[in-house]
Amino acid sequence: MLRLSLSLAMVLSVLDVAFPQERTTEKQKTESKLPCERLLTGDDARRAEELDREIERLAGADDFPAALVIAEELVRLRVMVQGADHYQATDARHELSSLRIVAALDRIQRQEWQAALRAASEIPPLEAKAEYAKALDLHQRTVVWTGP
Repeated sequence: MLRLSLSLAMVLSVLDVAFPQERTTEKQKTESKLPCERLLTGDDARRAEELDREIERLAGADDFPAALVIAEELVRLRVMVQGADHYQATDARHELSSLRIVAALDRIQRQEWQAALRAASEIPPLEAKAEYAKALDLHQRTVVWTGP
């Protein structure tokens, strides 16, 4: 009986090599495409936009536990549809990681972080108007929270 099982297994493995079947999984199909071919479309794209807006709203309202839940959902969506190696899935994981760090801060530190983000968003318009001294001052105040 064992000999028959081994013989059958060998025959099946030879047949599998000789006549390979189309055995690609959905993950393999997704990851074999270029990243530019794996952008979200339709309902998935709309859902990702909604989740992004909700994360921003909740983080702005200092509700980081809820923002983390939504960010985790966004990561799952991007990984499932675009693949774990897609740059937007990676960005979503980094955003989730950042939210976890900020969520662990105390209330005062979170307020300082929010102020730094607001200040950082003011830098490009100042640079565009050649107001470099003001832009540098803001950059120096925000670099502690946002990095160089």
